[in-house]
Amino acid sequence: KPSFSLKSGSVDYEYVRSLGGDAELTVNANPGNDVTVQWDDPGSKGLWTTTAKVPWGKPAGSSVSFKRRFNV
Repeated sequence: KPSFSLKSGSVDYEYVRSLGGDAELTVNANPGNDVTVQWDDPGSKGLWTTTAKVPWGKPAGSSVSFKRRFNV
């Protein structure tokens, strides 16, 4: 789903896809700035979240992070 800012003229795009087993993939693209991909995967003991941030046109500046929320 796109969103527009009339004041700044920027356009952001979001794509959300449900995957099997309640997992979800979300992609946010801000042309000219960055692309963020997030994958939420509920495991048997808690939620895993993987996030990749890629600067637009500068893949060498990318970062990937992982986090885990434990259900106790």
